[in-house]
Amino acid sequence: MLAAQCLGEGIFGIMLVVFVKLVLNGGSAVYGILLGVQAIGSLLGSLVIGQFGKRVTPVRLPGVCTCFFGLIDLLIIDLPVFVKGGVLLVGLLFVLVGVPGAGMQVSKQTLFQTLVEDRLRGRVFGAIQAVSALMLFAGIILAGLLGDRLGPVLLLNIQGSIYFLTGVLALLTLGRMLRKIFTYKP
Repeated sequence: MLAAQCLGEGIFGIMLVVFVKLVLNGGSAVYGILLGVQAIGSLLGSLVIGQFGKRVTPVRLPGVCTCFFGLIDLLIIDLPVFVKGGVLLVGLLFVLVGVPGAGMQVSKQTLFQTLVEDRLRGRVFGAIQAVSALMLFAGIILAGLLGDRLGPVLLLNIQGSIYFLTGVLALLTLGRMLRKIFTYKP
């Protein structure tokens, strides 16, 4: 999940600038404002997840949040293509996407910290960070190579779809996988 998501984030980091310029007809101010309002959404998301997270099992929360994150990402990219006044709408969606974004981060970190033995935690986190960085780099390279040919809307739709599909994968498999791990007796 994380590897695929980091690939998508590499694409997003490059193609969002192009999307703002070509689709939203904005410049650096619009780009900066969008990133700023997403941070506001993440802060709000931390408050929401603090309450909502108690009602959803820790195994389900990453999948639910990742699915919502992907769907909102897809709305961010596709609505301005069909609806006029896209900058304001995209700004509101950027605030909104911060909520499941915060939930994804909190739930993944919680699962890693609770599931990995203390003595292995440093190695596991190191491996996760190494793979994440490699996939982020791969996404940046892909966006650079394919951006002119495929355009920002298609590439960002791929990025949003990656999140949605990895969320579905988590919902379908994570609970079963963890039950097998913890009931296994060698």
